[in-house]
Amino acid sequence: MPAGEKCRSSGGPVGPPQQKGGGPVGPPRWTVLVVDDEEEVRRVARECIRLALGEEYRVMEAKGGAEAVDMAQKERPDLILLDILMPEVDGFEVCRRLKATPATSHIPILFLTARGEQEAVEIGLGLGGDGYMVKPFNAVSLAAQVSELVTCAGGARVRRPPAAAGE
Repeated sequence: MPAGEKCRSSGGPVGPPQQKGGGPVGPPRWTVLVVDDEEEVRRVARECIRLALGEEYRVMEAKGGAEAVDMAQKERPDLILLDILMPEVDGFEVCRRLKATPATSHIPILFLTARGEQEAVEIGLGLGGDGYMVKPFNAVSLAAQVSELVTCAGGARVRRPPAAAGE
């Protein structure tokens, strides 16, 4: 998908993708990395994803920015939920690093943060974030965003690297 192009939701119900015949798809198919220094936020996000979207979503957690960068490079998740306000390496810097690295630049990032001011939104999206939600968040809205971003990406593992300038 070209840079800046956003996937449009099908408008269908939020829930795990279904295989032909109506049953849920087998083992975890999507991996979501939740990055927040607050354990309670990570727990709530994890539960929202599992309850609303089912077991085909594997949720990994990182407590801080440096750990998130390391996990993203090793695990290549399909989506990252990223807080901004974290000690040592903040979410903006995590996004900067991941988007500057060819191996992780394609991974969608949904900022999930207490910073709701317009300037923070503009910075996050300007750095390459694919979405922005302010805490406290609505569980249904979070599940819808997660589902849309991972299915829109079509499985980050098979995306092509961005074309070089002039191509």
